[in-house]
Amino acid sequence: MSLDPDIFLAVETKLDNTVQNGEILLPQYNSSPNDRKRGGGGVLVASKDNIITEALPDYDTNCELCWIKIHLEGAKTLIVGVLYWPPDSPRQCLHELSLSLTRIRVKYPDAILMLGGDFNLPGIDWQSMSHVPSRPKKAESELLLSTIQDFHMDQLNTEPTRGTSILELVLSSCPKLVTSCTTGPGISDHDHVVIVRASVRAKQNTKKSLLYTSFP
Repeated sequence: MSLDPDIFLAVETKLDNTVQNGEILLPQYNSSPNDRKRGGGGVLVASKDNIITEALPDYDTNCELCWIKIHLEGAKTLIVGVLYWPPDSPRQCLHELSLSLTRIRVKYPDAILMLGGDFNLPGIDWQSMSHVPSRPKKAESELLLSTIQDFHMDQLNTEPTRGTSILELVLSSCPKLVTSCTTGPGISDHDHVVIVRASVRAKQNTKKSLLYTSFP
């Protein structure tokens, strides 16, 4: 937590509902977890307590996905999500991501969307936005690419996060607000974390927001 982020995302938290915020977070952070079982995967969105956020559990799915809503200055809304797609997950989880995005867009048609997470799809060439023929998970890769295009989002992370593969992604419906997307030292078995800086201001917050996406 040395970067002092305003918001951070985490996957593979391996927590359950018996673990309290104070056991895993510094006092100035609140979280909106969507964890399955101890020892499993689990995802979490945490934000500083001076940022007004609202959990959006109605848009969670059976896959590991969690969303929060943040009110920005100028009456804008930012919706931030985190997704973990384990390597052995069924393709249905990516369909459920599309369904969740559809429901969010119906309710919040003008919101800025940002989604980070570990998608475990190393077979995508992000420069050409296509699947590399020799790489695994062709159908899953093409489904994710189609979803990104359907919701007019850009994938912003261009740096490998495990070996030579880009597994941790940052998707945004308004990439012009993102001033940088870089990687930093890793956590656990992940070589790198992804650090995103965006020129947005949350209500009742005087600092520019920094989105720090960690994948322990």
